[in-house]
This record gives sequence, C-alpha cells and structure tokens, in this order.
Amino acid sequence: MLQRSLLLIRRARRAPITRAALLLGLAAVLPGCVPQDTTSTSLRVSPSSSAAATPSPLLPGAGSAPSTALPPPPPLVSGPALDPRRLDLPDEGVVVVADPHTILVGMDGTVVGHLRGYKTELVGLPSDILMFDPNGSAFVLGPYGVDPRPVPEASAPPFFRWGAPTGCTAIPSAADIYLGTTRVVLCGPTDHPPGWERFVAIHDGGLQEPLIDKPASGANGSWAWALWNHAGDRLLAQWTDEQQGPTTYLLGVDLSPLPVLVGASGRPMESIGVGWAVGDDIVVHVPSRSTELGPAGVYLVSTDRPPTLVYTTGEHKVEVGMWYFSSRWPAVYIDQPTSGSVFSEDLIQVRGFVTPGSTLRVAHATSVAVADDGSWSATVELEPGPNYLEAVATLDGVDGAAAPVFVEYSP
Repeated sequence: MLQRSLLLIRRARRAPITRAALLLGLAAVLPGCVPQDTTSTSLRVSPSSSAAATPSPLLPGAGSAPSTALPPPPPLVSGPALDPRRLDLPDEGVVVVADPHTILVGMDGTVVGHLRGYKTELVGLPSDILMFDPNGSAFVLGPYGVDPRPVPEASAPPFFRWGAPTGCTAIPSAADIYLGTTRVVLCGPTDHPPGWERFVAIHDGGLQEPLIDKPASGANGSWAWALWNHAGDRLLAQWTDEQQGPTTYLLGVDLSPLPVLVGASGRPMESIGVGWAVGDDIVVHVPSRSTELGPAGVYLVSTDRPPTLVYTTGEHKVEVGMWYFSSRWPAVYIDQPTSGSVFSEDLIQVRGFVTPGSTLRVAHATSVAVADDGSWSATVELEPGPNYLEAVATLDGVDGAAAPVFVEYSP
C-alpha cells in the first residue's frame, strides 16, 4: 500500500473524553491578531477596548476602522522553478494552486518553489494532492518527487462501516475516533451538496442523538465537512453560507461551534479551513484582506499565540491544500523503455532516475548501476510474451516503487 499520507491523523490510544476535557480543549483564548509585515502594532479586541481587555474565548482581531480603498493584491511569490523528480520537501507544508503554477510552501513560510506543466487537484479532506501531466497520467506529491505510483482508492473509515444511518457521512480520520462508545457523523440532507445540516452521535446499540445543528450566525448555510484533530478531541468544521461566505469553526461534540477567527465587529471572519498542522495548529485560508489580520493569505491559528501568516495570496483566485508525510519514501522512475514497446531480444537496457542515496532493486535484472546523481541503468532479462518492468527503491528503511512499465518480448 502506498506509504504516504497528507495530513495523516496519527492513531493514538486514549481514555474516553469527558465534557471537562472538551471544555479545556476548546477554551481558546487569544487577545489579538498580528499583521504579517515589518511593523508590529498594538492590538485590541474592538475599537473601544484597550489592550488589557478581558480576552474573548474566540480568536478576535484588532479594531481599527477598515479602509475604503484597498491597494491591489501583490503578485504571488512563486519561488524558483522546481524539478518535479528532484524535490526535498519538509514533512508538512501548504500547496497553493494558482494556474499555471503549483506553489509549494513550508509551514514556516519558506517558499520552496513552484511546479509547472501539471494540473493540480485537491481531492477530499484532508487534501490528497493529485497532479496530472499533459497526457492525463496521475501523480502524487511525495517528499522527493512527483510520484508516478498509482493513487490508491480511499476506503471507508471503520466506524462508517460500523453503522452510520442513511443520509450521513463519516468524519475523516486515520483512526476510529470516538468518544467513549459513541461515534460522530455528519447528517443530511444530501440531495443538494454540501447539504449536511447537523452532527449526530451514534451510541452502541444504534441510538442516535442530535449534537450540533447550525452555528448561531448561520441561517442559510450548511456544513461542508469536519475533520478530527490529532488527539481526536476537537473538530475543525467548515460552514458554507451563500450570503455570508465560508466560515471555519472549532467545535466539540457537546458544545456550540466557536468561529476560528472573529473580526472587530464580533462577527465570524470569512475563512476556508485547510486542516490541522502538527501540534494542533489550525491552517486556514483567509481569502480577503482584513483589518484584523492584514493581507489575504494562509494562516496558522493557535490557541496560545497570535495567528501567523504562512503565505500571502492577496485576493488572487487560488485553491489551498496541505501535505503531511508520515514517512519519507524515495522517488523512482523508469524512463526507458516506454509501455507498449516490443522487443525481439531477451536482454534489454532499462534506464531511469531514483532519489540519490537510495538502494535500487529491478525485477529480473542481471545487473543494476546507480550513479551519484540518481540516474540508473539495468540489464533485464525478458520472458516470452508480456513483461512488467518494476523498480523498487529503499531510503532509510522506507520503500518507494516506480509505476510499472508493460513491454512485450516476441522472439
């Protein structure tokens, strides 16, 4: 199975979660937001409050009056052009899809660079970062390269198979997250996506208990998705509203939703959730410039420090996802021959590229040579008829496999 995960929610054993634990987990106190520029400013909860005001349990911003004439958004910083087969990405980061670029940014704000020539799609949540070349072949973003291995089909989480009612969907997690003996699902209607209206607890024996419906400020919207944090005691949830725009909420299963970002007016700020970073920081995309935060962009929101700007998107039309690698598998490619080739000799030369420093195994090879720069060649003995050329690389104990190449030997 493909050894990769993007924002993988790590499995952990834990005791049943109590209401007190949820209250502690959700009591986020943060007195202000910091604009990401070279000048630090004094922050206040509202125009009339002082810096020493009692902190809100939400995540408020500063309170100066908004400008009526905002400057045009700055151009996107795309960094250097990257070789898709020679990457060295950090374990987690942000993907900004801005046609024709796919911009890769570390969670510390370092712009790694950009990739061209691929159509990038963010699928599901957490986002699977799928990339398609001009021929339509699918690739996966990996730590050392755009990985040509097939994309595995997602399987339903265990508790979804355990028995979610009709019209409900499981909340994504790599573990079977539940509170004591209770599972939590999002429920319909589903005839007009996103369409989910409420969170429902399903107790052992099938008893259903409504938990959370709409947030206080949401009258005409619906829940788009929810995602457990690493510990499995808080949910990040996306509310969509045609009139007020998208809003990201933090919630527990027996508490009202709390907006992740709140403006000086006390109303939730427009935001699009991206996921949970390691350490349980929340990653959000704020699509419009605001007085509270400053430029539109991707922010890390924490319960114990001001929001941090990771990347400035301006008000450009972009999509934002993130990656998280639970392991660092090497990239390996077969360049020659190409699939569909027919040979009349039983010994052929196979060539490709592998992440430097890896060991390489090529099926049915009589010899394999790997250069310091990662280029490799192998002599492979074919059997009469169809043959699959396969190559597996190992780096620091982790395997990576090339997409197999189909050839035929016709003596």
